[in-house]
Amino acid sequence: MSFRPMVEPHSEAGKYLHSVRTRRLQGYCVWTLVYVLSLCSGCTDEIQTGTIAGAARQIRELPVGPMSLPDVLPADVEPSLRLGITPYLPAAQMVEQFTPIVRELSSLLELPITLIPVQSYAELIEHVAARKVDIAILPPFSYVKAVERMPDLQIAAQQLAWGESEYSANIMVKDDNAAKSIEDLSGRFTFVDENSTSGFLFPYHAFLSAGIEPEHAFDSIGYAGTHIDAIRQLAHGETDAIAVAAGMVEAAANGDPPIDVSSLRVLANVGRVPYDVVTVSGRLGAVAAERIGMAFGRLDCRTSRGRELLKPTVAITGWVQADDVSYERIRDMYRRVLEHRATKKSGRP
Repeated sequence: MSFRPMVEPHSEAGKYLHSVRTRRLQGYCVWTLVYVLSLCSGCTDEIQTGTIAGAARQIRELPVGPMSLPDVLPADVEPSLRLGITPYLPAAQMVEQFTPIVRELSSLLELPITLIPVQSYAELIEHVAARKVDIAILPPFSYVKAVERMPDLQIAAQQLAWGESEYSANIMVKDDNAAKSIEDLSGRFTFVDENSTSGFLFPYHAFLSAGIEPEHAFDSIGYAGTHIDAIRQLAHGETDAIAVAAGMVEAAANGDPPIDVSSLRVLANVGRVPYDVVTVSGRLGAVAAERIGMAFGRLDCRTSRGRELLKPTVAITGWVQADDVSYERIRDMYRRVLEHRATKKSGRP
């Protein structure tokens, strides 16, 4: 399978932003409608049937009540689990947002789950490979890399945000930047992390597709560490262009402290990225992975409890079923980037 990212010139940026705002408004309207309906139905917390608006997959039918995990875990597995999360936001902010979710999962699965914060994408991949975590929420590119290290890694669920299963990877500049397309870019460029899907893989692949060699096209290339830090660097004039996930701009504007993003604009949308996946160590077994996925599936905006738990996050609206086939295009892009970098490193033409 081959995948060619969509690159939109500056002239299309306004249409793109309008489209994003329209989809988000629709998502918030659906959330509000569901909330009102739940009040009208007597504030019950029963899961409604059907799909979450905008989701690409049918929501699995879920059992009512806890989904006990201890009785299906192998005998050599400790009766507690460790969950790692990728710091696409600052680590402290990730812990604050996911701690209530982990408590709820512990209750649903009837065993303790400990949240394991990490400082980088690479650190979480290493934790997965070394079995230092039992469950990991990984961006698609990190997932592909983790599976290379741990072929028995299991997918349990995929995240939705704003009711959607994918988001846009953007290249952004300041309003006063003269660039009208990615071919016009020069100066300093900042990625998020070499293991980030929207913050590295998609934009790097887009550059290659446009005949641009990033290492030669820019005066310098930097890595901010998180999407928020990349946006901060651009807003403060510390870099000339960044690669970033679309929803992170809003998160930065509403953060603590907030970042003034009014001077920033989308130069190009370089593709649609699947949201993060919940992965489970192979040593837990297929039945445990299924139950963990079902527990995540219980947390969505169709229930009052789900809305309470997910409200502090960056617009997470639930989790749905996922499979490895959906990430083949990520592997295709990764292979092309690897081949390009290997060629340049060896000095071959």
